[in-house]
Amino acid sequence: VLNARDAMEGGGQLTLAASRITLAERDSELQLPPGDYLRLDVSDTGSGMSHEVQLRVFEPFFTTKRFGSGSGLGLAMVYGFARQSGGAVQVSSTPGKGSLFSLYLPYTAPEVALTGRLNFSGKAGGRERPLVLLVEDDPDVRRVVRLQLTGLGFPVLEAESGDEAALMVASIDDIGLLLTDIVMPGQLDGRALAQHARQLRPKMRIVLMSGYDEVGRGAAANFPKLEKPFTPAQLAALLDEVMLCPPQP
Repeated sequence: VLNARDAMEGGGQLTLAASRITLAERDSELQLPPGDYLRLDVSDTGSGMSHEVQLRVFEPFFTTKRFGSGSGLGLAMVYGFARQSGGAVQVSSTPGKGSLFSLYLPYTAPEVALTGRLNFSGKAGGRERPLVLLVEDDPDVRRVVRLQLTGLGFPVLEAESGDEAALMVASIDDIGLLLTDIVMPGQLDGRALAQHARQLRPKMRIVLMSGYDEVGRGAAANFPKLEKPFTPAQLAALLDEVMLCPPQP
């Protein structure tokens, strides 16, 4: 919807539609097995896209917007969400005549409603997954990393600054892993937050992430690190390693 808005700078028509469809056999284009799906359509009458742009539209960090107007992560997140949910996403567009994005999600029977206290702990692959506090000031990057974490079976809480995260660390006992960016605004950057969390909760696992060369310097050298951008496989490998090792003082 946000992309459709940006594509219709002079105004236009945005249409949202939902329908239930059944695939009788495997769809090779969507790479979906037979079954029932919910199809969500978002269409606009905006500027549209060339065939070359459509081939790259779901690539991370690819954008046709002017500098500072977009990160190129929005549609990559849509694609990742759809695939992690067992679905798919498809685009159809003509320059000057608008675009249609179709999101396919597996249609399932309603689950029994949860009652009582919410338990943040989850299990994936037979191993318990701790509650993760994800700290990242860029909302687009934060959404991508959150999708990667939930795809690995981790329950996730979010904070957009070290200051906000420090309050959550102090008040939420269930947090078992802190994944924080290093460079952030506010009084506490990622390194200071990591030191604060280590002093307050010595058993908490802590992982730093950064796209800057300073990731291995100073106080940050005492904690495991992820250099951005990283793949879901790199994230999974490091978190598995961190969970198998006791926290270091």
